[in-house]
Amino acid sequence: MLHEQVFLKESFPRIEFIWAAHNFPLEELAALSAELNEFSVRLPLIGSFSAGKSSLINFLLDESLLSIAVNPETCLPTELRFADDELLILHHPAQEAVPLDRAALKAQEFGKVESGSWVEVATPSPVLARLDGMTLVDMPGWESGIEQHAEAIDNYLERSSAYCIVVSVDEGGLKDSLKKIIEELAINKKPMMLVLTKCDKKTPEDVASVLTQVKDEIEAISGTPLLSVSTVSRKTKSSGDTTEGWACALQQLLPLNEVFFHQRVGMRAERLIDTLVRHLKQLLNSENLTIEELKSKQALLRQQQDQLLQDLQRTEQQLQEQVTSIATFICEQFSSRLKAQLESLASSLLHQGDINGIVGASLRMAYAMGMEERLKPLISSKLSQLDRFAEVSFNELNFSHDFQLGGKGSGMFQDVLSGLLPLALAALTRIPALMIFAPILKSILGSLFDNATEEMAKREQREEARQYVLTTLIPDCLALVRAPITAALSKSIELVMGQVKIEADRNISHLQLSLQQLSEQLTAEQETDAKNKVRYQGEQAELVVLQTKLKEFARG
Repeated sequence: MLHEQVFLKESFPRIEFIWAAHNFPLEELAALSAELNEFSVRLPLIGSFSAGKSSLINFLLDESLLSIAVNPETCLPTELRFADDELLILHHPAQEAVPLDRAALKAQEFGKVESGSWVEVATPSPVLARLDGMTLVDMPGWESGIEQHAEAIDNYLERSSAYCIVVSVDEGGLKDSLKKIIEELAINKKPMMLVLTKCDKKTPEDVASVLTQVKDEIEAISGTPLLSVSTVSRKTKSSGDTTEGWACALQQLLPLNEVFFHQRVGMRAERLIDTLVRHLKQLLNSENLTIEELKSKQALLRQQQDQLLQDLQRTEQQLQEQVTSIATFICEQFSSRLKAQLESLASSLLHQGDINGIVGASLRMAYAMGMEERLKPLISSKLSQLDRFAEVSFNELNFSHDFQLGGKGSGMFQDVLSGLLPLALAALTRIPALMIFAPILKSILGSLFDNATEEMAKREQREEARQYVLTTLIPDCLALVRAPITAALSKSIELVMGQVKIEADRNISHLQLSLQQLSEQLTAEQETDAKNKVRYQGEQAELVVLQTKLKEFARG
């Protein structure tokens, strides 16, 4: 388990006690509690059926656990993690989980499976124990299948700190299907490591040549260096940049996993602790506010809450107004990618090849580029502009707080906005593209093959096929995808702004609760006020220590 994860699990009971003691809603802690207990960083292994991914994992674990006689029809994503007691389970999205034994796992006797099914393997392997809770994912291999491509991205992108590219030395270089997924990973700024397998089948000189070629190809596509490069042979455990090879490379991922955990879970814990610290500051009443002053602040806060809601609505409207231009950018990227693959499309058209894979991968990457290069920067810019209210609308409240969005606002508004921008960008996870576009791709294929493919396949006229791609296929694709792209972008904006509004309301509600409790405390004028302050000071100091520790994790 990761260091920050252990620290937060140990600290959680005390955080929960203080949270409940001050009447904050317990459901806000439920998601954090679940993440702390269940969080595991995934490392998907992706490559062709012949790359040797299952053999690589068996070799790492030093036992024959996974099948290496892969049947593409029954092969499922298999997640492997450490556990004190062994557990093998077949999970289905719409059915009850099914227990497995080692024999069924090895023989891939899964019975009837459906799209989205996967296998969980928890085992007391000392090798997995040294990975601090990281889960290895043996992904099904593929050649050009868009469904496997989508599964590797959509199901694991938001749960993985990196990807492991597995290539057999026999392949001699990167296959086109692998290049497509590497490009999409690069668009999403996901780090990658490389393992070259079956190196005992070639001479050391040939291995070095293939390794250099594959490494250069990946880095040319991604534009960034690989995290690590390893070679693996069946005759020896491993060799490569370090004597420990891939096992050592996995250890080098652990600091990256710590950063990933902090971004996904630690920052959420920070926001909750920030809420408690601000709350206790108000209860300590360092400003010596009177009841009348508190009531005035409560009224002003309600007024500004309405103003903030109106501004968020205007921001959402401004974002929605940009959807058309972003959709146009995506369509232009889509068209450009299809034209760049004119020969492949023409060949697939003539020989009834995998047009689905070519069109689908192009559409996914165009959409991903639109999200990363257009929508995310736009949302970041618009939400950052809300900082101007920190100097105008909220400075009368003068609530001290260290968190700064833009570095120059008053504390109270920063309390409301704190964490909104990273929360918004985190919420902007891609709606699985395959789910949106699969019906469109199906209609494209049906139209193509019904109208032209059989005739052209008989006549073998490549130039006619090229012209058909340029004058019919690409325009038809663009016409069919524009509306779903526009709808997907609009839905993403609604999702993000909905999360922003929820978080803003949550922060304001917490501030109102602080003011209300302080007002009740002053109204009661109980003799225990001094004792309460001692308690609050102790709790505040305790939480500040937790804050400091979490910031240390953030700095790495």
